[in-house]
Amino acid sequence: MSRWLAFFAPVLATAVFLAGAACYLFDGPAYGRMLGLFGIPTSPGGRPFFDTKFVLAQLECWRRGVDVYAVNPCDPIGRLQDYSPLWLRLDFIPASGGDVVPLGLAIAVAFLASLFLLPPPRHGVIGQIAVALAMASPATMFALERGNTDALIVAMCLVAGRLLSGGLPSRLAAHGFVLAAAALKFYPAVLAVTALRERRTTCIPILAIYATAGVAFVSVYGTETRRALANTAIAYFGGMWGGPDLPFGWAQIVLLAAPDAMHRHPALRMLVAQVAPLMIFAGLVLVLGIYAVRIARRSDFEHAFAALAQPERTFLVIGATLTAGCFLTHANIGYRAIVLLPALPGILMLARCAATARGRILACANAGAAVFLLWNATGMLATASLLEWLLCQYVWWAYATFCAAVVTRSGLDAAARLWMGRAAQVRGAAV
Repeated sequence: MSRWLAFFAPVLATAVFLAGAACYLFDGPAYGRMLGLFGIPTSPGGRPFFDTKFVLAQLECWRRGVDVYAVNPCDPIGRLQDYSPLWLRLDFIPASGGDVVPLGLAIAVAFLASLFLLPPPRHGVIGQIAVALAMASPATMFALERGNTDALIVAMCLVAGRLLSGGLPSRLAAHGFVLAAAALKFYPAVLAVTALRERRTTCIPILAIYATAGVAFVSVYGTETRRALANTAIAYFGGMWGGPDLPFGWAQIVLLAAPDAMHRHPALRMLVAQVAPLMIFAGLVLVLGIYAVRIARRSDFEHAFAALAQPERTFLVIGATLTAGCFLTHANIGYRAIVLLPALPGILMLARCAATARGRILACANAGAAVFLLWNATGMLATASLLEWLLCQYVWWAYATFCAAVVTRSGLDAAARLWMGRAAQVRGAAV
C-alpha cells in the first residue's frame, strides 16, 4: 500500500470538512444543503461551532459570578452546565464571543490531525472504503460542525493510543492524556483498563494513580459533578444512542399509547416508566455479558486477536472500551458515535486474521455495523418508524456485545500475562 493511499480516509474527512467550511463562507444555501445531505440539523442561528459557543458561554457567566448549573443567560438557548467542573477552572481559555471560531477550528484541526494516528486499514480496497466512510460520516461531521468537545476528547484518546505503543515513558504519558481527558469529560476514565497490559510492578502504581486522581476529583468537585450530571440531556429517540434507549424508549411508547390508564393508576405508571425498564435493561446487560464472554473465549477469536499488530490491537481495545462504556452507562448524542472510529482498523484486521469463516463473518458484520451506526448517528438512515428504530437498537446492542467481547479478550490476555509472571516468580523462588 502506498503511503498516500494509507492516508486516504483522514484526507477525505479533512476534505469534506473544508468543503463545508467553503460552503459556509461563500454560499450559505449550499452549506444548508450540505448539512441536510448528512442529516445534520441546523443549529439555532445557522452558525457552526454552536457547542463551542456553549463552552465559552459557561466560562463567561461563571467568571461573572453566575451559577451556571442553575441558569446560563450567556448561552443563546440557556443551556446549563453539564460538563466537568474542571472546564470552569480553565482560566487560560478566553470567553468572548469572538473566540468561538478560533476555538472551534482548533478542536476540528486537533481531531482531524489525530485521525492520521490511526493505523491504516490493511484489508484492501474494501477496508479503505469502510474506514473512509466512517471518518467522513455524519457523526464526524456533526461533531466538527458543532465544535463539540467530544472531538477533542477522542483526539486525546487517539494520541494516548499512539503513545501506548511506545516505551515505558511513552506509555506513562499516554495515561496522562487519559487522565486529562477523563477530567474533562468523565467517560474516558474507562480507559484505565489499558494499564492492565503493563507488568505488575508498573500496572499497580498506574491503577493507584487513577484511583487517587478519581478520589481527589470527587472530593473537590463531587457536588458540582452531581449537579452537572443532573443537567445532562436524556432522550431515547432522534439520533440518540445508548443501552437505556431500548427499555426506556419502549416504556415511553407504552406511556403514550395508554395515557388514560397511566393517569388513573400511578403505581402502574411507575412500574412501566421505571421499574420494568430497569429490569429489562439489567436482563439485556446480563445477556450481553454472557455472549461477550462466549465470543471472547472462542479459539478463532483469540487467535485472530493475538495476530493483530500492536497498534491495531491497542486502538481496537480503546475504541471498544469507549463504545461499551458509553453505551452501557447513559444516553449519548449522535456525534459521540465518533468513539467507534478507533476500533475500525482493528476490526477489519480481525476479519483478515480469522482462521474460520465464522470468525471472518463476525468481524466483517461488526465492521459494517460500525459504519452503519456512524452514518445513522444523526438519525438520517433509520428512525422513521418503530420497526426501523428497533432495528437500530438491535445493531447497537449487537455491536456493543462485540465491543464487550474485545474488552473481555484483552482482560483475559492481561490476566494470563500477570499470572504467568507470578508463576515464573514462584518457580524461580522454588529453584
